[in-house]
Amino acid sequence: MRRKRKPTVHERLRAAGVAGRPPTARELSASLRTLEDAGRDLASGPYRLWTYLINVQPDLLDAGVTVLGQRFGLEERTMFRLLRRLTDAGYVELEPGGRFEPTAIRLKIGMIA
Repeated sequence: MRRKRKPTVHERLRAAGVAGRPPTARELSASLRTLEDAGRDLASGPYRLWTYLINVQPDLLDAGVTVLGQRFGLEERTMFRLLRRLTDAGYVELEPGGRFEPTAIRLKIGMIA
């Protein structure tokens, strides 16, 4: 049985349209420029994490930082440091949970499409 192919970053960008419509060519090119800019502006660790979040694991975002750190094989402290760099650059938002709730990660949609 063949495994289903994972969509590429470009395909995810195209699918992440606003209000149920696919993004225009201008929005798509702006998103791809954002990817290129992110590659230049961010260190390799935060950039790899950000593209990983877009391309592979959007379903893990609500699971929070701890689950993502376990999936990445990183300590929670290291994961928070990478996410703080992404937050400072405006690519993600962190929503601290309550006492027994995980900190949720939110992608900035404008940085995707």
